[in-house]
Parts: sequence; structure tokens; C-alpha cells
Amino acid sequence: MRYYATLCDYAYLPRALVLYESLVKHSSEAFRLNVLPLDSKTEDILTNMELPSLCVLGYRAFESDQHLRGLFETRTHQEYAWTCASQLCEWLLFCEDCSYPELTYLDADMMFFSDPKQVFDEIGERSIGIIPHRFIPEKQYLAVNGQFNVSWVSFKNTPAGRDCLSTWARQVRERCSATEGCGDQKYLDEWPSKYGDEVCVIQNPGAGLAPWNIANYSLTDGPLVDGKPVVFYHYHEFKEIGTDGWNFMFQLTNYHLRPEDAIIYSPYIDAYKRAKETIESLRIQSR
Repeated sequence: MRYYATLCDYAYLPRALVLYESLVKHSSEAFRLNVLPLDSKTEDILTNMELPSLCVLGYRAFESDQHLRGLFETRTHQEYAWTCASQLCEWLLFCEDCSYPELTYLDADMMFFSDPKQVFDEIGERSIGIIPHRFIPEKQYLAVNGQFNVSWVSFKNTPAGRDCLSTWARQVRERCSATEGCGDQKYLDEWPSKYGDEVCVIQNPGAGLAPWNIANYSLTDGPLVDGKPVVFYHYHEFKEIGTDGWNFMFQLTNYHLRPEDAIIYSPYIDAYKRAKETIESLRIQSR
């Protein structure tokens, strides 16, 4: 059994559903996706869907247990969402009733194209798994905000895994800024030197493919990245920018994309539209 955690508000709900459906389609192992809704509307919709392998967490209980009320009031919505990633992982892995041997945080705006077991096989027995940004040359300056991306972060329930997670959660509670180049991911830079062989810096180019690194690779049907299966893609900056009925208009990203990158984006657009239709049908039924 694999245990995942993600979070979303109503605006990100279609993305979270796409993530879930891609796990259902591609995971060869049983899994549980714990989803933290950041508002009551999202919680109600997900609860009513009763999706197998998806556990809807109560956001009020989460905020109360983690003492996050003050942070919600002092941080922007973006900063608060970033804050919640580490707090959610800590809440789940350290829960007295929890027996998770490991936990992997996933950003909601991702889609799997092949089996995530490939990534877990690479992590092996190591306690921590992180994804490097692998910036294209002209974007190397962005590394000042963090060498690693909090799109996939794995922790085993071991002394090293627990220490790493609790330290990260504490650091993010103390400081998580969208304007000072910190956020929640800069803290990951120290993990390889601090935890040594307990850290797996994931090398599979198909894991963590994203707008800031896709131009480093050859992308072909499959989809394949440099001849290897794409595991998951991170749809950073993807959003709706308009609609006429069910004719959606999207911003894919602000990064430059190549014609062949449509191999990655076309399936996501189709999956996103289906998720939107599902949400709308539930909304109509609940009237």
C-alpha cells in the first residue's frame, strides 16, 4: 500500500481529481490518497463523491490540531497553501492512530503517465525522497529559491524521516514567504548534506518533468522523455482564462513550450475538462 497526501481549494479541485484519476489508472500498487480540502465547498463535494482509495480530511480539524489559525490570518492564500504541505505530512505521519510506514506529498497540479512504483523503486530503503528542479540553462538563476521542488516529497516513518519532516514543518511555520525567496522549498536544500545516504535525490528524468526543465529533454510519443517513460508532469501555472459554455480557454504556462510538448498537455486538457464536467454535474444535482 502506498500513502499519499495532497491539498486543494475549490479552484484546484479539478486538478486534484485529475491527479487522483491518473493514480487510479497507472498505479500498480494499492494506494490511499489523503486530500485536505481548504474550504467547506471542496470538502462537501469530495465527501459526496465517495471515491475509492481517496480519504477526505476535515480541514477544520486539521487547522485546530496544528494550531494554524494565526498563520492563516497573517499569510497570503498562496503562502498558507505552501505552509499546509509540510504541516499535513506531519499531521498524518505523526498521528497516534496512524500506522503509515511512509508518506508521499504530491502537488495537486500533476498527472501521472506511468507507474509511480518506478520512483519508489529508486528511493529504495532510503528515508527521504526529493525531486531536483533540473532548470534549463536560462532559468538556472531560479535555483536561488530552492534546488528541489515540493511536487513529490517522500518520508519513511524512520528516525531520519521523522526528524527531517518535523524540522521542515517547524521551519515553515516560522517562515514561509512568497516575496522573500523562501516559500517552503528552500529548506530542502540542506537535506542531502544533513541526512546523507538517507536522502534519495531522484534521478529519473520522467519524475518531476515540468515547464522549467522539459526543454532539457527529447519528448516523443508514449510519452517518453529521452526514451524513458514519463512518470508524472507538473502543470505549473496551468489555469483557465475563459470559457464559453464548455469551450475552455487555458493558459498552459508562462514558460516557453515546444510543439512536441503538446504530447504532455493535450491529455491533461482532456482530463481537466472531464473533471470540470463531473464537478458541475454534482453541483447541479445538489441544487
